[in-house]
Amino acid sequence: GVTATLGADKTSATLAWSAVDGAEEYAVFRSSTSPVDTTGQPLAAGLTEPTFADTGLSAGSTYHYVVVAKNDGGTSPASAEATLEVPAAPVAPGAPTDLAAALGANNASVSLTWATAPDVTWNIFRSTTSPVAIDGAPLNAAPLTASAFSDTTVTAGTTYHYAVVAVGTT
Repeated sequence: GVTATLGADKTSATLAWSAVDGAEEYAVFRSSTSPVDTTGQPLAAGLTEPTFADTGLSAGSTYHYVVVAKNDGGTSPASAEATLEVPAAPVAPGAPTDLAAALGANNASVSLTWATAPDVTWNIFRSTTSPVAIDGAPLNAAPLTASAFSDTTVTAGTTYHYAVVAVGTT
């Protein structure tokens, strides 16, 4: 039979099968339904090696594959079917809510808090102007798992604007 292995990029697959004695070439058929119809146009034909790279796969889709071997005598029956499920694309976490800032003792720090969200990490950005750019380096060294941050690098008398950005799931 044929095996289908999802690529690390989640948009490609590597198909492999055992070489067939006497085969001159192989054809790969793909379908979103099972069983795979081998009477139509193959996904790939004229393959001389028992491997094939399928690209352009869609997140959240299921693909079914079969391979046939060919020579001057005709076409073999289809291989056993391989099924490949491409995981759905991850959904970006939502924006934090209930952001609050409090000035610390002696104007030496600013404490930020926001509503917690399960399994989300956060980055903190700061600027002396608004809006706050979120494409540079965040204040925090690593994404935060807690919904609080203390900025101890403030200068008294300076107005700061903050942005808290959900960056991923834990």
